[in-house]
Amino acid sequence: MTRDTSAKAGRPRTYIIRKAQASDIAAVEQLYSDVLEAQERGVNYTNWQRGLYPTRADAERALGEGTLYVAQAAGPETGLERAPETGPDAGETAGSEEIAGFIAGAAILNHDQPAEYGGLKWSVEAEGNEVLVIHTLCISPHFRNAGLGRKFVEFAEEQARSLGCRTVRFDTYEGNTPATALYTKLGYTIVGTAEFHFQKLIWETLRCFDKVIR
Repeated sequence: MTRDTSAKAGRPRTYIIRKAQASDIAAVEQLYSDVLEAQERGVNYTNWQRGLYPTRADAERALGEGTLYVAQAAGPETGLERAPETGPDAGETAGSEEIAGFIAGAAILNHDQPAEYGGLKWSVEAEGNEVLVIHTLCISPHFRNAGLGRKFVEFAEEQARSLGCRTVRFDTYEGNTPATALYTKLGYTIVGTAEFHFQKLIWETLRCFDKVIR
């Protein structure tokens, strides 16, 4: 678990990144829905598709495997006592008391490398438990520009070190320019692109990244 304190509009805000619990699933499902809705209204940077990915079933599967992590918002007055609410516009306007407990982000961290990774030349040769893979990293649109994406990647690196991994790997849609900018800023190398058969329905080109863990 890691804790980060940041500020938005002059309000202190603390985030706890931790392993998800069964009681978080509804909030994670709402998070996925909020992200998809925001992309439907604007630019679909991830190429995710509602009803295909990500879904509640994806979150439940990762929860059962112990690989689902969430970023929970906490106000300094309330701590973490409140249960998560679903889909609050309060993420934009409310004070810390009202947002405490809200699930602001989620990611799946495991050692599962897609088969497509096999054709890429990575920065370091590593297999199995030597590799930590970040999947389905998403941040609530209500908490955009709060630095949570960066904090989640840093948390993944901490997990990789604690597990003795040699490298962190992940991929993102080739059109996801904000994510590419963030990852390269954090020291990740673009090792190449690969064609993925998304949910066995859509072919897409994904940009693949890695970073050697020291």
